[in-house]
Order: sequence, then structure tokens, then C-alpha cells
Amino acid sequence: MTHTQLFLPVTLLPEMPKSEHIEKWSKQNTLTLNRSKSTEIIFTNPKRKSRQHPPPPLLPDTDCTSSAKILGVTFANHLSVSQHVHSITSSCAQHLYALKLLRPHGMCEALQQVFRAVIIYKICHASCVCWGFTSATDR
Repeated sequence: MTHTQLFLPVTLLPEMPKSEHIEKWSKQNTLTLNRSKSTEIIFTNPKRKSRQHPPPPLLPDTDCTSSAKILGVTFANHLSVSQHVHSITSSCAQHLYALKLLRPHGMCEALQQVFRAVIIYKICHASCVCWGFTSATDR
């Protein structure tokens, strides 16, 4: 089972296709549209003041969400990765605590390998992508 994310530029918002067009597109591309798992997010620029009200959902009975996980990175609807940074730091803190509990039992080399494999990977994963979206407090 694969998941597909459909991104539409904000310039198309007034002329967005109706739900029938999305269903037709998914069938043409041999995809099944699962309405119960469908959500909608509208990304906005936090530096611009929005004068428009958000448009109605493209698909009936879909929820509008304020964040989306794209390739393992959580983006908020105002293009912030603060939620992602918070989840990564709390996850790393939990892993560090577990490693701290195991340290008195020896296995220093194994613990260093686990540290590199888990914690360094989590911190470095998508860090270059996230850097442009971080706020001063996140850095």
C-alpha cells in the first residue's frame, strides 16, 4: 500500500478542482482515493497577511489539519518546523536516558554505535532542509 500526497500551489486556490476532478485524477493514475484517511492542509506564508478566508475543503467530509509529515519531517501550515524540532529533541532525550541507564553495565563501544546510529541520525535527518524553516528559538 502506498500513500500519495497531492500538493496544489496557493495560486490555484480560487480555481481549485472539485472533488470529482481529484477522484478522476487518482483513477487515471491507478490510485485509490481513501476518503476516510484524506486530510487537507493549506500552507501559508507567515510573513504575508492573508486577506482571504480559507476555501472550503476540496473533498467533502475531510478534516483540515494544521501540520503534515512529509518524508519524516513535520511541517506546520505556516511553514514552521518547530513541532518537528520538538519531537526530535524529546525523542533523543528519551534515547539518551536509556543509554545512560545501560552505561554502568559496560558495553561502551556498543552504546557509542547505538548513539551514532539512532541519535546522530535523528538529528541529521533532513537538517539541511529544515534549517531554512527554523525560527531563532529552534536553532
